[in-house]
Order: sequence, then C-alpha cells, then structure tokens
Amino acid sequence: MLDLIRVLGELTRVIAENATRATRALGQELGHIGGSITGTRNILVETDIDIARQGQQWDDRAKHVHPTHGGSGSAAVPTPDESVATHIARAGWRTGPKTLRMHVTDAGTEIPPTTWQQSTAAAPDGPHLYASRAGLVEVLRNCVDAGVELDRLDPLGPIDPHFNCHGYTFSSSGEAGWLSGRSVDRILADNGFRRISDVSAVAPGDVVVYRNAAGGISHSGVVADATSDGIYVDAKFSSFAVTRHEIRELAPLYGADVEFYHTDRPGGRFLEPVEHTEVETHWPAAPPEQNEPPGR
Repeated sequence: MLDLIRVLGELTRVIAENATRATRALGQELGHIGGSITGTRNILVETDIDIARQGQQWDDRAKHVHPTHGGSGSAAVPTPDESVATHIARAGWRTGPKTLRMHVTDAGTEIPPTTWQQSTAAAPDGPHLYASRAGLVEVLRNCVDAGVELDRLDPLGPIDPHFNCHGYTFSSSGEAGWLSGRSVDRILADNGFRRISDVSAVAPGDVVVYRNAAGGISHSGVVADATSDGIYVDAKFSSFAVTRHEIRELAPLYGADVEFYHTDRPGGRFLEPVEHTEVETHWPAAPPEQNEPPGR
C-alpha cells in the first residue's frame, strides 16, 4: 500500500506543474460536458457567501461528525498528493467495458445513452484529462486544490469513468452514462418529482440536486441518511467513484444551493430503460490492477 501511495504521489507531483492552469479551466470543462464539477477557485468567495446565508438552515440537520485534523495528538494533515493517492488506493479502479442504454421519462422524453467520449470530446482544453488514469489523477488533484477534502469522502465502489453523477442518480447501475445536467430538470418534471421545502422532511432515497450561482444544475445524488447527526449523500464524484459524504462537503465545487426532491412513482428515481438500445463503451486505461477482478 505504501509503495502504491509513493508511486501515485510521485505521479501527481509531476502532473501538478500544470495544476493551476487546469484548475482554472476545470469548472468550464466539466460544466460544458454536463453534470460534473462546475466550480473552481474563482467561485470560492461566492460559495462562502452561500454557505453563510444557508448555515442556519443546516445547523440543526447537518452537524459535521467527521474527525478533524490538527491539535495535540492528532494525525498530521495530509498533503494534496497524499490525499489523492490515498483516495485512489481506497477506491480502486473499474476500467473494463460497460453497457449503456437509452432511457425514457414517464412523459415519453427519450434520454439517449452518452459515453464518456461523447461527453468530453468538446471539453475546452480538457478531453485528454478523461482518457487515462494519469489524466484522472490530475483532475482529482485539481479538486483538492479547489477545496475538496478527499478523506471526508467514503468510496462505495471503484473509480468508474463510464458514468457521471446524474447517470448514477437517475439510471440503474449508471447505464445512462454521462447524463447531461441540462436534462435533469426535465426528468424531475416528467417523472413526478416534487421539491421538499422542509429540510426536516428529507428521507433516505430522496434526490439531491446542487445548483451553481447561475442556477444551473451542477451535481446530483441520493440521500443515504438524514438524522440529527446530519444529512449524508451517496453520489458519483465526477469521473471517479460513488462516494458517501456529508451534504456540504462538495460545496467548494458544486455550490451550496441544494434542493431535495421526492417521487412516489413505482420506479423510484430511475428512468425506464428502452429495450434493444444497448451500446458498449470502452475506456482507454492502463491494464487492470492485480487486485481488480478480470472483466471488470
């Protein structure tokens, strides 16, 4: 494990020479490709204002229960490179082919499957970032630079670049692929989601939608737990793993304007897949790790 961390740390140190440029472009790139990270250092001031404005609303329901760093006898704060290497080691990789499908809303709106190649092809100065493990390491490093504390995100599975947050939220096993953030409002309307205005009424299974300063949908996930200790969300973290995190952990990237939605439809939050619309997609990654089962 330590050898893996050292190797990944050296890799990220080399990549980090371009981190400042990549961080500035990160929000534009991922916002362009739909449903991923839309914030960078440039929105941190706006995010702080949003958090201060909404802080009172969350105080009673989103108490932070993660351990903190610093102080006498506590562990040293990890460097960004160490945080990236540790997160990758915890999650692992899933880089084999994946089958995507077309989906349809209850109102008949078709949602074609979108591969990572299609979604990232026009990303300004950034398509290469999604075509290799080294590129994803750079993206993850930029997330840390933007303010995300990776040790507070609990991976629930391996890194899988074949679907994004919205693909996870609205399709079983992420089979919609890189579902565009622009389609989310249509899905919410067509499939009978109603917005929950009272935070105390939020329950596991409800959908979480993050909006950026312009009102666009930047991220989505599913409520995993809602108690007096806090509201926790299961969500796909960009090109990476599905993680569980306290609801405000990703505010530096996605904004602090969070909405909750509930639906009573039989299929729950998932879109209806359309038969005989399968598309197999591949990701050009390095050979699987020794601990990665064949075919995954």
